[in-house]
Amino acid sequence: EALQKNWLQGQLETQHFIMGSIYGTAMPMQRRMEMGILSQVGRLPGLPSSHLGLNTVLGRDETIDWEDYLGLPENSEVAVDMRAQLERKYGITPQSSALGPAALGGVPDKLRQAAAPREGVALRKDLC
Repeated sequence: EALQKNWLQGQLETQHFIMGSIYGTAMPMQRRMEMGILSQVGRLPGLPSSHLGLNTVLGRDETIDWEDYLGLPENSEVAVDMRAQLERKYGITPQSSALGPAALGGVPDKLRQAAAPREGVALRKDLC
C-alpha cells in the first residue's frame, strides 16, 4: 500500500534525475516550478477541478485511468453546501439566526453607520 501511495512521487523523482542528467539541472527545476504553479490553480471549494494543466505537464492527459471515471465528487450522492464551504475557506462566521440581521435586533452597526447621511453631501430629496 505504501508503494502505491508513493509511486507517483518515485516516478517524478526518477524522471527529474534523468532530465537533470540529460538536459542539465535547470530542466527539473523548471518542471517543479510549473507543477507547483499548476497544482495551486483550482475552482471554488466544492467544485471539482480537473487540473488540466498539471495533467498535461505530467503527461496524464492522454491516458484514461480509474481515477478518471470512478469516485468523482460530482457523482457523489451527498450534496455539497457551497455556501458553508466558502464561509469555512474565507473564515466568515454565519449569522446565528436563520432570519438574518433583522432578527438579531435590526441593522448591524456597520450598515447603520454607512446609511447615515454624511455632512455636506446632497441627498436625492434635496435635489428634487
